[in-house]
Amino acid sequence: MLKEMRKNLKWKLKWKKYNFIRKYIGTNHSPKVVTDDLDDILVLAPHPDDGVIGCGGTMAKYINLNQDLNLKVIYITDGRKAGQADSIERLIDQRKSEAEAALNSLGVNNFEFFDIKDGKVYKNITELKIRLQSMLPNYKNVFTPFIEDGHKDHQFTTLALYQALQGLKIEDIKIWNYEVWSPTIPNSLIDITDSIEAKKKAISFHQSQLKLVDYVEKIVGLNAYRSMKLNKNVKFCEAFLKLEKEAFINVVEESNFS
Repeated sequence: MLKEMRKNLKWKLKWKKYNFIRKYIGTNHSPKVVTDDLDDILVLAPHPDDGVIGCGGTMAKYINLNQDLNLKVIYITDGRKAGQADSIERLIDQRKSEAEAALNSLGVNNFEFFDIKDGKVYKNITELKIRLQSMLPNYKNVFTPFIEDGHKDHQFTTLALYQALQGLKIEDIKIWNYEVWSPTIPNSLIDITDSIEAKKKAISFHQSQLKLVDYVEKIVGLNAYRSMKLNKNVKFCEAFLKLEKEAFINVVEESNFS
């Protein structure tokens, strides 16, 4: 009896932690499949592999639908803390080359490296906020890690976005919180069945990281799971907590990361 009570209490506490999100996901927690066209996409990738892991299928899908898509990927850090090479400089160069090859395979040719030291986003959050403020007015769809994602660089990247948005008078913008190290609490699904192979190929270019974790297997498994409640023709989905500007600001503030 005591063991069961502890189990129930643990579940209630875990769910209570995400009460600040429940108002944005609906009472029955059934994420909707996105059918809208996206005219632009700005992807914030804390590390050189995060963008293709979190939303590579989405990038491939919308590039295929619109060859003139306004899409840009920002790599926040240099990725120096994950991988092995003769020197830090060579590892950084390798990770940049992998990122560029991955994006090229998706058809993405607009990207930028901010070169913040891996693990040090929290020390550069003001600089990051200012740099983002110059870009955000050009995009209506921004993809960023879920604020509760299990890596501090991911959390502080999204916190920098939060701070940048507070200083801008733009309202018509949607924030798509993607998942890498921690599952998000999604309200939106994007069907990537037709672009899953492109995503797998893009991830496969990150050989320095695949030596550490088989991201292809793990992430494709997550994408397959996300399609579980949909019809059998939908086999893979990327999941997002999609929020309007004010809702995103509220979620970050209530998450205790602000």
